[in-house]
Amino acid sequence: MQNPYKHTMLKSLFVLGLSAFVQAQSGQWVDELFMVSRSIGTEVPGYRNVIEVTGSEQVLVDEKNSIQKRIPNVADAIDFPVSKKYLSVNMGYYWYSGALYTTACGSSERNEDGSQFVRWTIARWNDDEWHLLGNFKTDIATRLRVIPCANNRFIVFSNKNLRNQYPSDRTPFYKASIQSGRNELRIDSPIAHGMDEFPGFFSDQSLSNFFHCQIVVTDEHATVIDNKTGLFWIFSLEKASLVKSGTIFKSITPEIVANNGYSVTPIFCIQPEKKENTILINTEEEKVLTDGIDDYYDKLLAVPGLSFEEIQKIYTLRSEDIARRRPFIAWYRLYTENGKVEKLIIPPEGCAEIKEKDITLFFQPMLNGSVKMVNIANQLAQDGLKKQNSEAQDNLKD
Repeated sequence: MQNPYKHTMLKSLFVLGLSAFVQAQSGQWVDELFMVSRSIGTEVPGYRNVIEVTGSEQVLVDEKNSIQKRIPNVADAIDFPVSKKYLSVNMGYYWYSGALYTTACGSSERNEDGSQFVRWTIARWNDDEWHLLGNFKTDIATRLRVIPCANNRFIVFSNKNLRNQYPSDRTPFYKASIQSGRNELRIDSPIAHGMDEFPGFFSDQSLSNFFHCQIVVTDEHATVIDNKTGLFWIFSLEKASLVKSGTIFKSITPEIVANNGYSVTPIFCIQPEKKENTILINTEEEKVLTDGIDDYYDKLLAVPGLSFEEIQKIYTLRSEDIARRRPFIAWYRLYTENGKVEKLIIPPEGCAEIKEKDITLFFQPMLNGSVKMVNIANQLAQDGLKKQNSEAQDNLKD
């Protein structure tokens, strides 16, 4: 009999189990607090420390990881004027100018002619509640990320052509706006990608692999970094325009980009530092990026008949083998004011420089400029599980 929890467990394994070779989502500074996404879930019966993730919430934590404020998932909002089925998947949360913004992708719907479309909902959290800002309809294959900017403008990036551009002019970035009195997102104009040395990558209409990117929002900038290639783009939030583009790694070539990046994902974690306009990044050492060890996760999932336990054991052994062959962790600092990339000879206090068994490669930036090597999102998820289990036991007693 097929295990009904298999897909859930696979997802949970790489969310909460073997974190060493999985990318973390970037957090954001909100004054003196740090905002992260906290998973909410329940333990899968019969599997110790394996959690079925059932939802999420944004939390603002202090340096001791104590939660100072919770912001619920937009899909759980009470009396929100959009059906919950149109708020099923959130594509990032970004704090800007005293409010939190998110974009939710809903279930597929049908036009009058029978064609399918997806409704994207842009919402803002302020005054302790979610407010609908606008909707945007696309075909079901389109994916969006929407970053808030000044004056009701947004930076949108997409895996599809949103403005009927010629392939030679293709860019994934767009300037958009929500007009006063209208609950619709309007794509105003494309934003040049600034990577003329990689034209083939951006002329491709699919660009699905572009969504390996992480987005870091600071006070004045939004920085998009591709985990597979190290390419980055820095945008002004005031002008909703590109400031600088570049790459973390000197070894990147058009051929590597055309092949969807290095054979192994080089970037582990990306976080904003509290100091103004800098982003801290830890990665594989650049000299080992082309040694031929590829990403093993997809291959494991493609092997028929493997049990969850077998996949977990193989992946653990493979991860330990890669760690032995690639023992060092490199640290970089990216300056968003000018796009300068600095490889750090001496990284901030608390940064791990060698992979060790059970070490996490996730890190949390601290107020004083140091780093704590901890997967805060997963830690909070475990705390949330303990809290839910405690509440469930209390309910049983009652």
